[in-house]
Amino acid sequence: MVTDETRLPIRYSAFVFDRSFQRRHTVALTGPPIRARVAPDGRRAALTVFERGHSYADAAFSTRTIVLETASGRQLADLEEFTVEKDGVPFKAIDFNFWGVTFARDGDQFYATLKTQGERYLVKGSVDSRRMTVVRPDVECPSLSPD
Repeated sequence: MVTDETRLPIRYSAFVFDRSFQRRHTVALTGPPIRARVAPDGRRAALTVFERGHSYADAAFSTRTIVLETASGRQLADLEEFTVEKDGVPFKAIDFNFWGVTFARDGDQFYATLKTQGERYLVKGSVDSRRMTVVRPDVECPSLSPD
């Protein structure tokens, strides 16, 4: 992920590379990049950026996390558009912020951090089903070992 400060307004981008490290796609980002993770199978990547004006509910910061298809560079999903459940019931708030995505081997299942109302939660989700479930509170930036 890169920041181009030679132009005004500042532009932010992510580059998608192939297995031989040749740049294949450039993806425009909506704010300064802070995290990136590629799924173990290489099919998808998650990118997180800071954004301003994204939510009035959290003055400290606001994030946006998207999932890309690496073969095309196309955005597949924005985590804020997923259905989230907590304790078996729908869970939604205007101040949802997601970051710290880590993918399972299949490239579909993932874990991430959800922050809302000052609390952080570990969520487990599926890109294909566009759903997440709160697993537990007080967990941030999960990481699955690739081995």
